[in-house]
Amino acid sequence: MFKKKILNHLNLQKSFGIEYSEPISFDKNFISSENLPSKIEDLNEYIEHCNLCELSKQTKNKILGYGNKNSELYIVGLSCDFQNNEIINIISIVLEKVLELNIRDIYLTNLIKCPVLLKNNINKENINLCKEYFIKQIDIMRPRYIIALGDVSNYLLENKNKISYKNGNCYDYNNINLIPMLDLEFVYKNPSYYEELYKNFEKLKILMGQKWNI
Repeated sequence: MFKKKILNHLNLQKSFGIEYSEPISFDKNFISSENLPSKIEDLNEYIEHCNLCELSKQTKNKILGYGNKNSELYIVGLSCDFQNNEIINIISIVLEKVLELNIRDIYLTNLIKCPVLLKNNINKENINLCKEYFIKQIDIMRPRYIIALGDVSNYLLENKNKISYKNGNCYDYNNINLIPMLDLEFVYKNPSYYEELYKNFEKLKILMGQKWNI
């Protein structure tokens, strides 16, 4: 099974004209963001052809993201259903009331690029594979602020000391401001946490200042 994944990965690189690949370690994730396409259109096509994990068999369409790619503000979920009207309604109201932004002004994306109906199907291997795609995506787009929903901050930030990242606080992620926030699907299922989400966005507004350009 692992051999098949390696062959799929190498064939995918070859199809994009990549003739050299870093040595593959059998102890680590064998996708490297450094070897991925450096243009967002090519990266999106690369992801479309990815079949390195079982999640690719559950969907026909991989999704890079939604919205304004040139925005300075990105919202990143693990595998958040940004096509769900209730979820979008929650974030839209907060954006408009606190930051005076429309949902179309920002960019929404996920660590997992295959839409997944059952979140229990996602494992650490899936996340480690897809995370390299996200790292390249952010390296190309370079937003100023990343809102990391739910457990996303734990997967992106090196947490050697096992610290607990506090929602609404700001942390450095490759010279980008990363702000952990409550998972939107959690807030939808637990409306009593909406006030906490609102207050954390008020912290974000203070961080960004009164004059900033999206």
